[in-house]
Amino acid sequence: MNVIDLAVATHQVLTDAGLPHAFGGALALNLYAEPRMTSDVDVSVFVPWEEREPVLGLFERIGFSPEPTAGPPVPVARIRLRSAEHREILDLFFAL
Repeated sequence: MNVIDLAVATHQVLTDAGLPHAFGGALALNLYAEPRMTSDVDVSVFVPWEEREPVLGLFERIGFSPEPTAGPPVPVARIRLRSAEHREILDLFFAL
């Protein structure tokens, strides 16, 4: 899997669940400026922070789960998902 494959899989997971979302970070920047390499996919999911757990669970079907954190998740921070099988990273941001 590469970053584009992860973006497509992420879009499919969220679309299948009927969840509005938008990509950001380097993927979005590459549409407007000189392309640059990235190893992560940044996506905003337009659901309330309090409803994040079911959304996180959706990504298990493509092998991604939240990485452990030192403390409780913070609403204004991203939640980073990783896969044991892939080096790419998925960063999810939720509505407040």
